[in-house]
Parts: sequence; C-alpha cells; structure tokens
Amino acid sequence: MALSPFSPLPFPRSINQVAKTLGKHLAVQVMVTTGGTSLRDDIMRLYQPVHIVVATPGRILDLADKGVARLGTCRTLVMDEADKLLSPEFQPVVEQLIAHLHPDRQVLLYSATFPVAVKAFKDKFLRKPYIINLMEELTLKGVTQYYAFVEERQKVHCLNTLFAKLQINQVRGACV
Repeated sequence: MALSPFSPLPFPRSINQVAKTLGKHLAVQVMVTTGGTSLRDDIMRLYQPVHIVVATPGRILDLADKGVARLGTCRTLVMDEADKLLSPEFQPVVEQLIAHLHPDRQVLLYSATFPVAVKAFKDKFLRKPYIINLMEELTLKGVTQYYAFVEERQKVHCLNTLFAKLQINQVRGACV
C-alpha cells in the first residue's frame, strides 16, 4: 500500500501513474482511492483482486474500518511525502491505519525533509531502520544550505530575516 497526503489523481507523473504503469508490466492490479471520489465505487472495486492500493490516509482508513479493505496481510507501507503524512493533521490517521496492517511489516518513508515528527514516528514504529540521506551527496561545493522548520504563517517573516541577516549572492528556496 502506498499513502500520499494529496489526491494523486490530477498529477500525470504522480505515484498513482507510476504504480499503474508498473502494474501493467508486472500483471498486478492497482487501485487508486482518495477522499472526494465515490466510496461506493471503491467498495465495489475491492470485491475484485487488488495487489497495490495507492490512497490518501483518510479514505483507506475509512474502508478498513468498514471491513471492506482487509489490510491484515499487507506487509509493505510506502509513505510518500512522509513529512506531511506525519504532520498533526495526518499522523493520528496514519497510526490508526498501521494498526490494521500485518504486525511484521515494512514501512518506507520518503520525504525531502525529516522534521522531528518523522524521527519520533521512526523510533516508535520502525525496527532496525535504514536511513538514506541523499542531501549529503547533493550539496554542491561552495553552497551553504539552511533549513528552518517554521509554521505556515511564519514563512515570509523567516525568509525576510534570512535575507536581512545573510549576505546572499544567489537564492534557491522552497516554501513547503
């Protein structure tokens, strides 16, 4: 099962498209489900074999709680945008969902950032985690990177403060 915090439907290169393309080549059935789509259609789809589910957390938890999505044999959980999935908005839902999974499961977390919430989740739910940090390899010589974990309403103030305090020749920023 793959979780994404955002509806993957409108994005052509999103996780659902990758899963569907792989499914065609591997002869596996892929189901994509998100909030805002027909719950009835999802229930009907689950009466057919499904090998991979790509879902938003709330929708798949709803299906699991109704007993329609039987996740007890699911041994792999992929969390795309793990930092967002483990934000206060989603984390309780993700933890409830994990309770439905097989106890001997593998959890894969993918994220450009790993705030404290991700570390706490890792410590609580992952056994013998293996961490791959590509940022160490992607940093160019002569480039200094700064990371500031701020609330949404503080982003502009944070950028203004950085610009005022630092001598900056070139900037590439991401406000997510």
